[in-house]
Order: sequence, then C-alpha cells, then structure tokens
Amino acid sequence: MQDVKVKEKVDQPYTEAAINIEQGFTPNSEIWNGRFAMIGFVTILLIEVLSGEGIVDFYRSVLGNLW
Repeated sequence: MQDVKVKEKVDQPYTEAAINIEQGFTPNSEIWNGRFAMIGFVTILLIEVLSGEGIVDFYRSVLGNLW
C-alpha cells in the first residue's frame, strides 16, 4: 500500500485577484437558461390545455379586455 500525503488547507489572505467572476456563455448560465426555457415552455403548454386556446388567442382575449 502506498503512503498518501494529504495536503493541508492553507488559509490565504483575501486579495482582489481572488475574485473570479465568469461572464458570458458559461456552463452554469446555460444550465439556468435551459431551466427557465423549460419552465416557460411548460407554462405555455398548460395555458393552452387549460384555456382551450392557443397562446396568442389567450393573450389577445386577456389583454383585449384591458385596452
């Protein structure tokens, strides 16, 4: 059996260089984008099934009463 050396955690002082903010098409942002798209798609399907109308007709009948 081999001896495994465990590296101890070293507390380092906080520096501004330690801040790593990713922007753009990162894997995490794409996962959230996909989740929100699925929620929107299921919401549209539920509106169509429960109202018996397409999404455009549903919004036309709902928003038509407001104008």
